[in-house]
Amino acid sequence: MARKLPQQISAGELRHRVQIVKPATGQQDTMGGVSADNRSQWTVVLACWASVEAWTGSATLAANQFIASASHWITIRHPRTFVPTAQMKVWFRDFTNKDHTFQIEAVLNPTEQNKLLVLVCTEIDDSAAANG
Repeated sequence: MARKLPQQISAGELRHRVQIVKPATGQQDTMGGVSADNRSQWTVVLACWASVEAWTGSATLAANQFIASASHWITIRHPRTFVPTAQMKVWFRDFTNKDHTFQIEAVLNPTEQNKLLVLVCTEIDDSAAANG
């Protein structure tokens, strides 16, 4: 069964505090990108309440290591001052105090009325970098 995009959202559904971040000006690594695991290279552009929902998940074996991938929908009220882009990330700390980082893949405006946005994201698993 296909999942439908939300057309509206109640305040009670926005129970996760998130931060939308963009690369800090002039911060790039040697490959021309910004390191995802160095939070000092990112600037918070919006802190807001959201609904964070797992959408899909998978695990693949590559180079003798399992690589997990999880896609999420993050629904927020339309910020009106700017629209998040695919160059931005979302930071989220869950109820167990685990930090999550999501790469924004697409930004959807389901009703085209600028009331809410659905951020289609892929979770960045930085546990390998943190563990060694």
